[in-house]
Amino acid sequence: MYLEFSTGFLCVASLFWLLDTQGLLSALLPALLAHELGHALCIRLCGGRLVRLRFEACGLRMDYRGTLLPFEELLCALTGPGAGLFYALAAACGGYYADSDYLRCSAGLSLLLSLFNLLPAPMLDGGRALALLGWRHARLSGCMAGALLLGGGLVFLHSAYGPAALLAGFWVLLGTCQAAKKGI
Repeated sequence: MYLEFSTGFLCVASLFWLLDTQGLLSALLPALLAHELGHALCIRLCGGRLVRLRFEACGLRMDYRGTLLPFEELLCALTGPGAGLFYALAAACGGYYADSDYLRCSAGLSLLLSLFNLLPAPMLDGGRALALLGWRHARLSGCMAGALLLGGGLVFLHSAYGPAALLAGFWVLLGTCQAAKKGI
């Protein structure tokens, strides 16, 4: 198995690292690791073998050898968010008992990451799961992107919170447009 990093990923990762004044990136990394290990372990248990991990600006792509049944693919798509939710629970409990703000922050980020990944957008695990179930979800993804853009814009304009929801809306909209071009 080999790792591959796109130029877009390196640019986005560098930007996050430069702008991360509160140390959120270090709290997010264990959550990301738990999520991706969930996918990788499920692929392995279903008989697949990972051959490449490609880090892209919009996420991580796992290429594997072997044939998975549709049910196994669905299970592998949902295992990442499931592992992230399990990690969130474990980190929250650990943060409570150890009185650790770092673990509580990591738990919250893992919860957000897992729930976000369950959205019905084509490039997310929720969208992949719906596609495997045979649902056409382009219109739903477009509505989701619109809601994130509207909500993110309102939060950005009327509060002290950053533009995270607004950026998420743009990202979902971009992925939805790319999927529509490909006919997914």
